[in-house]
Amino acid sequence: MPKFSEKELIAVKKILHQKGKELFIEYGLKKTSIDDIVQACDIAKGSFYKFFSSKEELYFDILKSEEEDYLKIYNSIIDSKENGADLISTLIKNLWLFHSSNAFLQLFYERNEVQNLIRKIPQEEIQHYTEAQRQKFINSVGNLQTDGRIKSIKPEIIEGLVRGALLLTLQKRRIGEHLFEDVMNYIIEFIGIGLEAKETTYENGELLI
Repeated sequence: MPKFSEKELIAVKKILHQKGKELFIEYGLKKTSIDDIVQACDIAKGSFYKFFSSKEELYFDILKSEEEDYLKIYNSIIDSKENGADLISTLIKNLWLFHSSNAFLQLFYERNEVQNLIRKIPQEEIQHYTEAQRQKFINSVGNLQTDGRIKSIKPEIIEGLVRGALLLTLQKRRIGEHLFEDVMNYIIEFIGIGLEAKETTYENGELLI
């Protein structure tokens, strides 16, 4: 088994991420082999196994790294001073733009790569990770509601609204590519307005505007 210094460990893992990501984007998880990866990285196969036990494990590690970048954008917006409609609209728009420009994440959903991942990564581990990420979002939504920055409805519903808006990217062709950007902008605007913290008045069970 090859021996690496601390600096070499960082460098080799970085190139595995970089070249692995390129190959996964081009060919997908199923059609990419470990041989393809080590050849692209110009390293021995034993060096690969120093870091990962399978190509699926490398893929999952890249996925988590990409979603960490995704969360940085989310956290920076949540930590801003925006309120109500502006806050939610900015959040969804920036996450949508990030998702749209990230080929790895886009193809993960389009190709349903999770089905290939579970060949080597336990489904429970994937679910545990995704649920942990979802729970972080839900908790921060709860904090925003406590601060009075957005409407106090079930945080899980808000998480579902945001996730649903982002997943519409997968329906771009069905919606119509020439219409899609305008459709998304209106959806983002309407969700933001709908979640703005303001008093709602009812009379005889009817909503008063």
